[in-house]
Amino acid sequence: MRRRNIFEGVPLDRFGHQRKNELWVAQQLAAPTARVIPVWRSSSLISRPREDSAEGGAEIPVTPILLDLIQARELAGDSPFVLLGLANDEPVFAIDISHLETPLETLGLIDQATFADLRELANLLDRGDSAMLAHARALTHWHRHNQFCAKCGSPTVAVQAGHVRKCLNPDCATQHFPRTDPAVIMLVTRGDHCLLARRSGRNPPTYSTLAGFVEPGESLEEAVAREVLEEVGLVVDNVRYQSSQPWPFPAQLMLGFRAETSQIECHYHDDEIEEARWFSRGDLRALFAGGVAGEHGPINLPRSISIARRLIGEWVDDE
Repeated sequence: MRRRNIFEGVPLDRFGHQRKNELWVAQQLAAPTARVIPVWRSSSLISRPREDSAEGGAEIPVTPILLDLIQARELAGDSPFVLLGLANDEPVFAIDISHLETPLETLGLIDQATFADLRELANLLDRGDSAMLAHARALTHWHRHNQFCAKCGSPTVAVQAGHVRKCLNPDCATQHFPRTDPAVIMLVTRGDHCLLARRSGRNPPTYSTLAGFVEPGESLEEAVAREVLEEVGLVVDNVRYQSSQPWPFPAQLMLGFRAETSQIECHYHDDEIEEARWFSRGDLRALFAGGVAGEHGPINLPRSISIARRLIGEWVDDE
């Protein structure tokens, strides 16, 4: 079985075929076993990590904190309840509570919990939990930023268990659906070297794979070739799909590829890339071990939760 990337593998049955069934949705919203994931200003509610360090300095796991319906209704305000799915016949919803100024005080959880960036939490969470929180973050972000119709400007309302927003203007009544932006991310190789680039303004400096959004009327393979040419001036071929990763920051789907080139010298066409350089597998093994510094200080690789890190690691292991 293929190894999953972090943020994929939501452990829920999404029940998409029932979202238009208003009676069924109402039953889920009345179920005593229903649980609700709160999202506050794009942050997730988790148990507060213990202040004592784990033996040997290992990271201490944390768990998400879910609310019951009574708690959630007291906090929701005008935020819609978005049905993420069912786990063992127990409904799981998400709500956005960004309108609250002090949510931990309201919940009475100041000493027990915290709201934190999901990207910083992912390695401390169970894989299924991180995927579920990512799902909640993506949908609540979409609702928060789509309260008006893009066609006529009228207010919209959530329908179909929170997976559609409908324009309230009867002469328009346009339905709007959650958007996911496809982005290609690619590891360019030349023989036994791969190309990693350092982007301008990134602090601390990090060497990573190239990436960019897919443009209208473009295949994924064409997007890979165009982005590489635009960013570093290299012509690539033999573009091959590797794996994908939902990246809800705010709403992307990262599509991972490898591509090959016979060229060496890079040419930068804008200010996006500060530097690109070729790394051997030996170079990268040393970086994984944390023992290499460059002229700009320590050389950092992408965070371990990212598909960029997986693309690099799998290429190193393919020797």
